[in-house]
Amino acid sequence: MDDDLPQWAKDDLHRPRKSGKRGFFVGLMRWVVWTLVLTSFVWFLFFVYDLVGKNVQPLVYLAPERAEAAEVVDLEYETVVATITAYTSSVDETDDTPFITASGVSTGRGVIACPEKYKFGTKVEINDTLYTCEDRMNPRYRGQERFDIWVVTKNEAYKWGVRTLKVRVLAQM
Repeated sequence: MDDDLPQWAKDDLHRPRKSGKRGFFVGLMRWVVWTLVLTSFVWFLFFVYDLVGKNVQPLVYLAPERAEAAEVVDLEYETVVATITAYTSSVDETDDTPFITASGVSTGRGVIACPEKYKFGTKVEINDTLYTCEDRMNPRYRGQERFDIWVVTKNEAYKWGVRTLKVRVLAQM
């Protein structure tokens, strides 16, 4: 049977397979690469299934509500000096449902995380912009006057930084 094969094929048939350390490591690297590829694909499928399962709303962001002078004058309010930061819907900044606030509504412009002493739905005014308390601050900030404004991107949050400002807390709903 080997007689009708060309010489290059005969040489290939009789060439010993690579063995030893080099052959072992080549096989190991192939196995590692394929394992990583398949694992990444499975994680991607879980991620997509998780997003679809949570029925995440499309990323449509509305402009924040503006406080109107007549509305603010008519309401009772208290003014507090507070630390104001910004956060995004990133899992590293929130819990396992980053697009749902503690009150159960979706995140969006005009949402702010407030200390526990303020009820959900309470309106607060910062720099002439009206926000609604729909989320809670991390428990490590208990007892502090600290608010966290929701923003779209981490870049916006970094740009906001940490500010100490006067906050007008309007009559709680």
